[in-house]
Amino acid sequence: MTFRAERFHWGDDDKFDWHPAGDKAWHEKRDVDYIQDPTTGRFEGSRPGAHEEGIEFVSPNTATLGLNLAHQALGSERQGALKQASGEIDRTLGIQAEDHDIIGAWKDGAENSVMSVAKGASWDQLRLAGAMKGHLGDQKQVLLFRGEAAGPAVLYKFEAPGDIQKIHEGLLADGLAFHTLVPHEKGATVYVADLDGKLHDAVAKASGTATVEYTHGRAEFIGTQQDTGSDREQRDDARRAYEQIIRQSPVQGSQATWDRIHNRWGEELARPHPLTADSIMIGTTAAKPNSIAVHDVAQQLNDRAGKVLQERFGKSSLEESTPETDNYLADAIAADLKAGLNNGHSSPTWYSDKMKAAMKIAERMHPEIARDPDKHFAYIAALAVTSQGEVVDSNVRLAEEAYSHFSRTGQFPTDMKVKNSGINGNMEKLNKFVAKFGLDGTRTFFNKEMTVRELKQITGYKVGRTSMDDVVNGSAVLGPKIGLGFYQNLNGNFKPLTMDIWFMRAWGRMTNTGVGQPDMEPIADRLRNALKEEGRRAPASMEALNKIANEVYDEHEKNYAEHQAEYKSGARSKSELVYAAERFVDSYGGKMVEAPRGAEQREYITRVFNMALGKLAAQGIKLEPAAAQATWWNPEKVLYKYMGGRSKDVATDYEKSMAKYEAEHAVPQAA
Repeated sequence: MTFRAERFHWGDDDKFDWHPAGDKAWHEKRDVDYIQDPTTGRFEGSRPGAHEEGIEFVSPNTATLGLNLAHQALGSERQGALKQASGEIDRTLGIQAEDHDIIGAWKDGAENSVMSVAKGASWDQLRLAGAMKGHLGDQKQVLLFRGEAAGPAVLYKFEAPGDIQKIHEGLLADGLAFHTLVPHEKGATVYVADLDGKLHDAVAKASGTATVEYTHGRAEFIGTQQDTGSDREQRDDARRAYEQIIRQSPVQGSQATWDRIHNRWGEELARPHPLTADSIMIGTTAAKPNSIAVHDVAQQLNDRAGKVLQERFGKSSLEESTPETDNYLADAIAADLKAGLNNGHSSPTWYSDKMKAAMKIAERMHPEIARDPDKHFAYIAALAVTSQGEVVDSNVRLAEEAYSHFSRTGQFPTDMKVKNSGINGNMEKLNKFVAKFGLDGTRTFFNKEMTVRELKQITGYKVGRTSMDDVVNGSAVLGPKIGLGFYQNLNGNFKPLTMDIWFMRAWGRMTNTGVGQPDMEPIADRLRNALKEEGRRAPASMEALNKIANEVYDEHEKNYAEHQAEYKSGARSKSELVYAAERFVDSYGGKMVEAPRGAEQREYITRVFNMALGKLAAQGIKLEPAAAQATWWNPEKVLYKYMGGRSKDVATDYEKSMAKYEAEHAVPQAA
């Protein structure tokens, strides 16, 4: 037996005005359908089995999100954890329920939520389960609804086609200030909870010609009833209310059940690691788009990390490695990566899939690179080198320019109009290698492994920010970022880790080392005191201190390269002067740190990042370093955008950029 509620009319006497199915004239005149039991012909005001069904609406979110972010958060780690906890609570309490990902939306915000639809649950069971879930989710309130034929509340449900943002805006315009959306391919299923029966006209207007299902019943918001006080005070009051419901519940074994559930899920659903992007977005409201300089966003994020680290470790930045801080950072990075894999922001297959698709487009423009390994090498080299400091669209354009020049002349251009002079410098290196070894020999050499010492002996080039005993590929002559990572990743070697600008911004955001501090005096005083301790001159001016700090830094780099094994074993360690000099160099001028400062920091970052990958592997999540970097960088851009950063190229997609270039330059370049 099934009932169907379509468009309806609510009479002036607040009762349903039903008319027989055969009364077509009235139906056509009033444009109204009805609910009818197809077996008995009896008309009812609620769906069959309505009094058998209970629903809980609860969210894991504790911040105001926009609709798009709430939609993305349906794939977040906290969302998944709440669904798992919800299922365990219902099973333990003997409730048969299904959980659904939903978005709770209102005029000024939205949040990712879970809707538990329970069959046969009593009101006491429903309140107990809702209280447990609300407590775990740290929610101010949880909405409960249970179908009862004579209940004063109504729960409406109908389908809305189209774009979810437009659906949301339309519902607001039609008077449904609070509504729930279940996104799907064609649009969204809309739920509206009407606690006092006053929304029928708004629902009729908003649903249009769509079928409307509705259920009479009993509804209640459990949790805090306060509308004053801070956000935290209201959530704490809600927790007390949930705990009272659990203590006083007549459901047998309620407290023992809660103790087990809370021990199992309390930590899992605690606030995210305080250094993660999730924790930042949960604790803040999105800023106006493109309203803040990227440097200022970085400063805000670094300052926040400084406060977290000061409270946790008694120091405001993590510039040196200790077992405790390494583990703390690895936990944070692992949580960031796991969230990135779940929330739709990241691109773990960026190198393996996106770049392969991009190269297919390049091969259409240049068919020879699909047939000739040497030409393929030339194109990849041009693409890697021209990525330095360029957004993707510019990178693709410059790579085409460089490769086309090489195809015509046999040499890469060394006078390209670019922002980063390193591009022309690397083009000159490529020309020297090709002249000496040929394309085939250069390609072979670039893929060969050797120590930095051996590389220097063969080529004369010393790779910056590395130590002499580091094992690298020959392509490292192009520099740490391009040669050690990006070029190798583009060639299918996913083990090297590319520490690009966005990678370093994420690292700085967690360690408070990503941007220079505005107050230089304490940093300068530390350097002056360290210089005096070693009997060296300690000048008053910042400019002179900066010169000395760079000299100390360079001296340490040389010393570290010569005695790397001793530093790694602990037989040697950095002096206070070296630490003070490094801090001064990183902070002077308030600049943003866009690359590791040297071999030691590169090793430090690599070690911690690999620890994070090990933690994920223990959970069954296996990522190569390149895939992990690709997983990390785009969520960082999303975070900067959320914070209002004026950042270009948020979507890093070579496939789209190459398709765009191909469309604008239809004739293959080789022709």
